[in-house]
Parts: sequence; structure tokens; C-alpha cells
Amino acid sequence: MGRHSAPRSPVSRPRTEPIRTSPRHARPSLWRRSPAVPAAAAVLAVWSVAGLPQLLSAQHPYRAVPRAAAAEMKPSAEARLAEADQRVSRDSRDAALSGRAAGTPSRVALRSVAPALSLVKPVAHWVRPSAGVESSCFCMRWGVMHDGIDLAGPLGSPIVAVGDGVVTEAGPADGFGLWVVIRHDNGDYSIYGHMYRYYVKVGQRVRAGQHIADIGANGRSTGPHLHFGIARGSATGPHLDPVPWLHARGVDIGPYNPDA
Repeated sequence: MGRHSAPRSPVSRPRTEPIRTSPRHARPSLWRRSPAVPAAAAVLAVWSVAGLPQLLSAQHPYRAVPRAAAAEMKPSAEARLAEADQRVSRDSRDAALSGRAAGTPSRVALRSVAPALSLVKPVAHWVRPSAGVESSCFCMRWGVMHDGIDLAGPLGSPIVAVGDGVVTEAGPADGFGLWVVIRHDNGDYSIYGHMYRYYVKVGQRVRAGQHIADIGANGRSTGPHLHFGIARGSATGPHLDPVPWLHARGVDIGPYNPDA
């Protein structure tokens, strides 16, 4: 028989070469090496979620606010008025101090003067009663005192109120045919006679320059004209010369022309 070698056992030889590992598994990650890292990450995640609304509300100027919260945040009317009063008082105090320091009137001083200026009565406005030429004066005429002046003009020419006032007479009158009388705010009366027609009534408030009638020749008249008179105290007198009365109020009648 030939010599046969005994079969070898399946025991493997010890491996002496190093085990090759991939770089990815060369060393455990920090996440696995330290159990405190996952816990800290979880805490940070919970805190971030809980604090996110506050962070957004603090940094975003156009955040949505619930209606109930907005109503609570909105100041009341009393609070707004109190704040405005404080602001005005503060501004007034600062203006007064700066005004005294600069030697100029402050806004507070000007504010105290404004109401007094508004109480000043406006200057009365007076106008010419018609555009006609003075054809008859405030003087004796045919042995009788003519208590006014005549302003000649075409038939139907406008007659206006010489100033602001209240109508006390409007209608037929002896000698005038038709007349209108206005009591002015200064207590004087203006008288308009011989008109063709009139457009006002007793008790009516009229303004300076308002169209009240048209020139006519009714009553004792030699032609179309306006008889214009001024009386003090009542429509029956005493009568004043209308020319200087109007001149004192800035109205010039113009030259006298008896032939007009």
C-alpha cells in the first residue's frame, strides 16, 4: 500500500492579517459615543418649538393677532384723550420755555390771543344803492325840504340794499308810490322810493348789495329815479344827508347834476 497522509482537521488557522474596514465604520460617531448628545438635541428641539411663536412675534412686524387679543391691546378712548392732553401740555410747556428763552411770543401766548381775535365784530360793508347820477340834493326844493337825494337812472335799473339789515316796510307809500325801508345793524334806516317793482318783504334779512327793487317813476315823480334817504331812530326821521353819510362809510356818490 502506498503511504497516505492523514486527513487534516478543518480547524482554520488563526488569521494574522488585519481586518480591513471602511472609513465610515472606522470610529463610532459622536452621537453613539455620548448618550448625552441625543438628550441635549431633544431638549433643544422642544425649546425651539415652544419658543418659536414668541420669536416670530418679536421679530416679525406684521404678525397676525387674534381679535380678542387685539381688542385688549387697543387703548380706550379715554386713554387716547389722556395721552393727547399730556402731549399738548408737554408741547405747550416746551414752547413757553423756548419762547421765553428766545424772547419771542410762544405758541401758548398766540393761542390765548386767537379767541379774542375771533370775537372782534367784522366791519360793516356798505355799497352804492344804484348806479344813477345825483339829480336832486338833500335840500329845500319848491319850498319843501327834500329829505333825501334822487339818483336818476333808466326805468327798471336795479336798486340794491346799501348795507346789511332787516326790511321794515315794503309796499305802497304816500308820495313814493312804492317804497322799501331797511333797518340796519347800526340803528339807521335806509329809504328807497318811486320803484317800479320790489322783491323783498317785511321781516326779511338782506345783505349789502342785494337786489331789492327796480327803478321806476311811481308816486309824485317827474321821471325814473331812485329817491334814497337816511333816517335815524325810525323811518320818519330825523333825516340825514345821505351823501356825507355814505362818504363816511367809503361810498362816493359822485358829482351833483340837477340836469340829469
